[in-house]
Amino acid sequence: MILAGAGIKLAAASGVLAGGVAVVTGAASGGSHLNDLTHQPDTATTICDYATDPGPDPHIAEDTRTTHRLRLDAAQAANARVIIHTATEQHLPTRAAVIAIATALQESDLGRDLTGDHGTSFGLFHQKPTSGYGTRTQILNPHHAARAFYSRLTHLDDWQRLPLTQAAQAVQKSATPTAYAHHEPRATKIVRTHGTATPHLTASTKNEIRAGLITTAASKLPRAKALAQITRTLHGAPHPPSTDDITKQFQADADKLCTQLVKDTSGQPSVPGGSGRGVLAIRAAMTQLGVPYSWGGGGPSGPGTGIAQGAHTVGYDCSSLAQYAWAKAGVPITRTTDTQWHDGPHIPRTQLQPGDLIFFANNPGNPATIHHVGLNIDGNRMIHAPQTGRTVEITRWRGNSYYENQYAGAVRPAAGRQ
Repeated sequence: MILAGAGIKLAAASGVLAGGVAVVTGAASGGSHLNDLTHQPDTATTICDYATDPGPDPHIAEDTRTTHRLRLDAAQAANARVIIHTATEQHLPTRAAVIAIATALQESDLGRDLTGDHGTSFGLFHQKPTSGYGTRTQILNPHHAARAFYSRLTHLDDWQRLPLTQAAQAVQKSATPTAYAHHEPRATKIVRTHGTATPHLTASTKNEIRAGLITTAASKLPRAKALAQITRTLHGAPHPPSTDDITKQFQADADKLCTQLVKDTSGQPSVPGGSGRGVLAIRAAMTQLGVPYSWGGGGPSGPGTGIAQGAHTVGYDCSSLAQYAWAKAGVPITRTTDTQWHDGPHIPRTQLQPGDLIFFANNPGNPATIHHVGLNIDGNRMIHAPQTGRTVEITRWRGNSYYENQYAGAVRPAAGRQ
């Protein structure tokens, strides 16, 4: 997911600044003031990570043994919650969520395979941009995909009375229309397990949770650490809420904020001007925004199936995205980060240009520890394929302690250096 560019805002009645980030307060009162997060794309991205990728959090509002019995990994469970919560937000009956979960199980295995139909359909439901579901980037956002599915489902005549496979097929128009029914029992169990309601908390407690969510997102804390920090703060209150209630409210707020962020994001991020090879590389990389990360996948010809954890995903890893972008600019480079470090002259940070490869290492003084590469956009932002479960995105690296502490240097690819 990429949430960079103009128009990123959060709805709130009032706000304060914590570490330069707009922190939402007054959320429970349903205020209308918009705090601008235009210059905080990393915060917005992290909020959406909280919404869609809970990970192995011991306090998540679910029994992990039950999840195991349902044969769901953490990412699948997170996608299921998005689908179910979207139905709840739209005041749809449980039947709608069961149909949607069964459809997503059939189409993408609840997110394990986000590309179908020979690269023409995407996301949880394998929706096609050519069928009016939105752009590929939008479709790859689980919230957008779920809303689009429900929109078409609820426009069917008497959809609640239709057998599941007929309702799903009327939306999907699949070549295997009877396949959806096979998933109905499992989908029903998933909805029962993950369809927990948002807890009843005081307005001040809800505000503290939401403000804490944004503050921890600004620091790029992993979800488990963010929840632990918020929980410690609230447990000092006279009548502290339970850990489960904090977790449920945190998840509900992350879902709502991410939905608002995506809704209020307009247009693509600005493209550097000029016509140099580096600019051409950046423009090529930007055409891949939203393509899934795939370990070992992709190359100079475009996205491809990876290996190991990327074996079922068509996409890029960090170095193959760089290889693809520079191939489009007419400069072939090698495939991996350790060899790309030698694919051109090393450039001082003060002389960075669009398209320069910027490298990050566990020990910045030792190139043998390089583990990540991105394409510099403007000395502040880079476009990169970050990690499994994410997509090609734009991230602000300048001033971000995570990247600053690992910055190893930059290379400007040059013809003939491969």
